[in-house]
Amino acid sequence: MTNILNKELLAHKFINSSNSSIKRFGYSYFHQQMQNILINHSTLLENTLDSKSNVLKLIDDISKTFPANLIKQLPLRDLVRSNRIRQSALKQLKSNKYLSRKFLEYVKEEEQLFDMRNRLVGGKNKPYISDKALRRVQEQDSANNKFLTSVLGDKTCVESFLEKQDKLRSSVLYQQVKTLEDIAIARDYDFLFITISATPEHHSNTLHNTMYHQWNGESVRVTHEKFNYQFKLHRNYLYRHKLSINLEKSASIKTVEPTNSGCPHYHIVLFCDSSLTNKYIQSYKKYFKNDFANLDIKRFTSSKLKRKRTHNLSYISNYILKHCFILGTTRDTKKTERVIAWRKYNRIRAYHISGIQKKFLEYKKSKLYNLEKVTPDDIGESREHSHIEFLNYLIFDLSYKIKTCNKNSKNHTNQT
Repeated sequence: MTNILNKELLAHKFINSSNSSIKRFGYSYFHQQMQNILINHSTLLENTLDSKSNVLKLIDDISKTFPANLIKQLPLRDLVRSNRIRQSALKQLKSNKYLSRKFLEYVKEEEQLFDMRNRLVGGKNKPYISDKALRRVQEQDSANNKFLTSVLGDKTCVESFLEKQDKLRSSVLYQQVKTLEDIAIARDYDFLFITISATPEHHSNTLHNTMYHQWNGESVRVTHEKFNYQFKLHRNYLYRHKLSINLEKSASIKTVEPTNSGCPHYHIVLFCDSSLTNKYIQSYKKYFKNDFANLDIKRFTSSKLKRKRTHNLSYISNYILKHCFILGTTRDTKKTERVIAWRKYNRIRAYHISGIQKKFLEYKKSKLYNLEKVTPDDIGESREHSHIEFLNYLIFDLSYKIKTCNKNSKNHTNQT
């Protein structure tokens, strides 16, 4: 099949367009062309779905029809997997909503590359994200608020609803971080403060409007996915060497922040038993000290860990969470707004906690969890005590595990 686009789907035509106009175009032309391809392969969809040659023909036609960066957004790899996954991928390719969302993501990524090439990101006035991308995020937020207003019926209800959701997220994050710190200090764990950043060629930015290195042309999302793959390899390594992160021997908090150029870098706080500290350090050096990543590790003992009086959290935790929606520890609110907009624009999660996530979900399902009780004020003494019930729940659960393990081991020795 020959290319049928005639440049209608090239992203540069939509750089100054609104989200709604891009989506409307995605609903119409992009969906129409995709449906034409699927109709031409109707025998594949109905009768010979399991034929590998026909699936490859479908992938080949889609690859010839659409731009390369748009094809990356589509689930073409899933078409060559199991029958259930293939059916799900075909369902997505038929969906108006899915295709319009993917087309918008494609335009946003191309728009970001355009801004990086033309030095519209970085510097003192435009850190992390361009003004154009910031307006696009604000437009999306306003569209979401309009939708909520249509559902709830009142603008004030929407504002109170969003405020309540933010407080709830803050409370959940605070409970987990504070509980981890209390347990780590009680057990005299070591604290590792780890910073992982990309090498200079991943940074598009300009230092005072002057390029100081050669940029490799990768977008923020591509760089982030490259690091995600390394984190996956690192988790597999820890699993193989019996160092998987769980509360019985370690726990971690990971946050993602942009550099001035918009390139992602990662802050990790790892709490671990002192006997395992060197093993964890070597594991991070193995996967994050290479040609495309720089690594910096600082080691602290819990006895030397100082806590900030405002939230009774350590200075390290306050530092890595300064641009999350949690504590508001930064005085520069505009800077924080740009960081949050950068995460939304690039679809990047603000933080990830390892070691107690499963336990916290169990705790939320239990009768001990009370939403009114665990929603503290932004600043105040109540914030210091909101984690106590979760802490007691974890300690009780761990002590019960230890007792059962000891009991099982005694029974096993008696039997032998």
